[in-house]
This record gives sequence, C-alpha cells and structure tokens, in this order.
Amino acid sequence: MKRFAFIALLAATVLAVAAPLSAQTMATSTITGKVTAEGAPLPGVRVVATSPRLQGPRGTVTDANGAYLLPFLPPGEYELTFSMDKMQTRRENLTLSGDLT
Repeated sequence: MKRFAFIALLAATVLAVAAPLSAQTMATSTITGKVTAEGAPLPGVRVVATSPRLQGPRGTVTDANGAYLLPFLPPGEYELTFSMDKMQTRRENLTLSGDLT
C-alpha cells in the first residue's frame, strides 16, 4: 500500500511540474524557401536570419535543390541575407507572425 502511495505522489508531482511548462508555449514560425539563379536551383547559398528577437544570427545553407529551412523563430521583424562566394549578397526584410501548432 505504501508503494502505491509513493507512485501516485510521484505522478502528481510530475503533472504539477509539467502543467506550468505547457502553459508557457511560445508561438513560433518557420522561414523556408528555395534559392534559384535563372530558374535553376542554387545549392550552397548561406542564408542568415537576424532579428532583435534573436540572441544571435540563425543560419543555414541551401541543399542540392536550393531549399532552405529556418524553424522555431519567434514572431517579429527579420532581415534575411543570402550570400555565396563570387555572387552578389542579397538582403530581404520580412515579418513573421506566431503560429501555435
């Protein structure tokens, strides 16, 4: 009987700790796209997102299909920088809204 009481108390403690954590879920967004040159995919392009909402830049590199993905970004204003050796750097601004999924 004492063993069952300990397990029930432990389960109640875990639920009590998990409930406040789930209430603090933050809305996030994802930036995704494809970099092309004259219609052809462009692999190896460095894509960097900067925002006052981030603690530092968040970056990735396009894959063989020119695709990139920057997930779990907080809502806000962003500047994307696209760069590659021997290519002109391009910048784009965008606004992300939150998405609770």
